[in-house]
Amino acid sequence: MSHAIILGIDRVAATGTSTIWHSVETIRDGRLREVKRQLDTEAMALEMAGVVWPQAYDNDCSDTSKLFTEAGIEVATHKATLSPSGRVLGIVGTEYEPVKFSAIFAEWYLALARAGGVPESLGTFDAGSGFMGALEVCAAWRVPGDDSLTEAHCNITSAHSGGGIRASFSGFRVICRNTTMMHNANHDATTAADKARRAWVTIMHRKNAAERMQDAVKWIKEGRQRAETEKQMLERLASKVVSTQEVEKFISKYISTEQATPRATAIRENQREQFRGLMRDTADLGNHSLGWRGITAYGLLQSVTRFEDEVARINATDDTVNVRRAFRKFLGDRELEKQTAREYIEALV
Repeated sequence: MSHAIILGIDRVAATGTSTIWHSVETIRDGRLREVKRQLDTEAMALEMAGVVWPQAYDNDCSDTSKLFTEAGIEVATHKATLSPSGRVLGIVGTEYEPVKFSAIFAEWYLALARAGGVPESLGTFDAGSGFMGALEVCAAWRVPGDDSLTEAHCNITSAHSGGGIRASFSGFRVICRNTTMMHNANHDATTAADKARRAWVTIMHRKNAAERMQDAVKWIKEGRQRAETEKQMLERLASKVVSTQEVEKFISKYISTEQATPRATAIRENQREQFRGLMRDTADLGNHSLGWRGITAYGLLQSVTRFEDEVARINATDDTVNVRRAFRKFLGDRELEKQTAREYIEALV
């Protein structure tokens, strides 16, 4: 499986091939180059760009052309995007102004690398019509007493076949067409208000794209500070124990039966028991599970996020692995129910 990375046209550069899907096939076909991590992130990013866009590259847009029917009639509503060799990359609307992938790299990816982001992957797919790039926002960490790794990535995607330039934070990095589609699906499912609050950006291919990208870079740079703040907060929650009495008070507010019908009350009582079971799951929570003294505030938070994803199903999602715990998506998805519970837990400690 090549994930639509076309031999002879598309190229991918990555820092660490162990997490690139089907990396053996990709390396054998000469489509992937591993770039060694180094302290100079700007030099690392430029090396990756040299791999993806060598001198004779053909995996970016250089021009557009008009469209005509077989009868020779011009199609006034659409045009084609073309590679340097004249290959058709996609059919787009007439308002579409192609922003070169190399320009996105220079204005956005490289700017974030200079600001402290660590380049992870960069490349094209679908015969040069799609772009993908990922940077590490901050070093991955583990909360004491929990084996789960917390990762924060900033992903950037674009395509010369339509759509905008998307960028946002997530718990996975884009490395191929499949992960790009996952990233874009999450983007499309997020409301405009949430995108604005969480620095999720979509920039259309228009004449003002360069200016918009520069504004977005300033906006996204705050993500590194947000990551450090989140790390400190989670470690603080991990060190605080919530007593069994406080846990029961929390449950009565979190899964409330006030003004509920008899049927709703029965459902919520059952959910309360399920929630208590999640808090006792030592295989999942490790040292943060519910014991005779109580549960750590961190364990309580993880129980909430698991409950919302697996039991309450307030907002169902196909990406259950990456959104099962709120802390893995602290710069991305978080439903209102999780956030409300989180604020209450923080108040407890």
